[in-house]
Amino acid sequence: MGAAVLPRIQLITTLSEVAGYKSGLALTTKQIIEHLPDHAGYLAGPENQIIRIRSEDYEDIFVDLLHKLGVIESPRQTLLGKGFRDRYKADTKKFDLADKIIKIFLVEMPKATAKAGKDKIDLTPFVEECARQHGKDGLDLGLAFVDDVMGSLQSSPWSNFRRVDWTDTAQLKDLFESEGLTTLYGRFFDQRYIDYLGQNFDEIDKINWRKFEGLTAEFFEREGFRAEIGPGRDDGNIDVRVWPKDAADGRPPTIIIQCKREASKIGKVVVKALYADLLHERAESGLIVTTRSLAPGAAEVCTARGYPITQADRAAVKKWVENMRTPLTGVFLGA
Repeated sequence: MGAAVLPRIQLITTLSEVAGYKSGLALTTKQIIEHLPDHAGYLAGPENQIIRIRSEDYEDIFVDLLHKLGVIESPRQTLLGKGFRDRYKADTKKFDLADKIIKIFLVEMPKATAKAGKDKIDLTPFVEECARQHGKDGLDLGLAFVDDVMGSLQSSPWSNFRRVDWTDTAQLKDLFESEGLTTLYGRFFDQRYIDYLGQNFDEIDKINWRKFEGLTAEFFEREGFRAEIGPGRDDGNIDVRVWPKDAADGRPPTIIIQCKREASKIGKVVVKALYADLLHERAESGLIVTTRSLAPGAAEVCTARGYPITQADRAAVKKWVENMRTPLTGVFLGA
């Protein structure tokens, strides 16, 4: 493999541009260095210092960065065919079938490429051929192999393939600094931020308080409810209201939600205030969404007084994020 000799700032700029294209996220130089501590030898130091980097090392850095951004599942690259076959080592039948699937791909891929020209490559015929020759198992492994192909191209700095053709670029710093909720990739909370938190969940403690409210509203929207987010300030302590999707206008909310992105556990005062709001709104129940949990005394108040108030604690919010992450599957390849 070859090597490049270039100023450090050029390496960082290239990483930022290519990773930004693949992920839809824009990072500052500081953020790139902070997310890649294992590669400080290449990235940390005077920007104009000339460094020499081998192409395989650049690939490793790039893959690690995409992994840290929540774009790909593994921080390490594997040879496409080998990684696919190794997955089935424990199952002799599927291990042998994996070899046959790869052979079908080697036949069908040139056909798909020739047919596509400059358009998108459609691998549907490959999957159909896998199913025709090997039935349901062939279909399953064919789809799995397509996913591996897409993952390999997504993680390559030399490929212009990306799973999503992002129409804009989201600044990573806005997740922490901006109260804005406008996004093309979600109603209240950007999908790219969800994927990022899926890989870096402890950063939930640092995100902007308004973004935390947006994350909560986004979850309920995706669960099939109709969510309404408050103004953020002077909202009467109700951050999100939730109804069934088909609820009539003017109906009291099914759930009223108070979001607490705080370092300490939630006390009795918050619980009692939410119960008062619940009565005023004629809501069916209340929910406290927190990056911590209810303090024992607050939980006891709910139980002893029969308050219809529950909590979504840190573990629950983490599960929300995991459930909303971009599924790493698909059948179509970008040109």
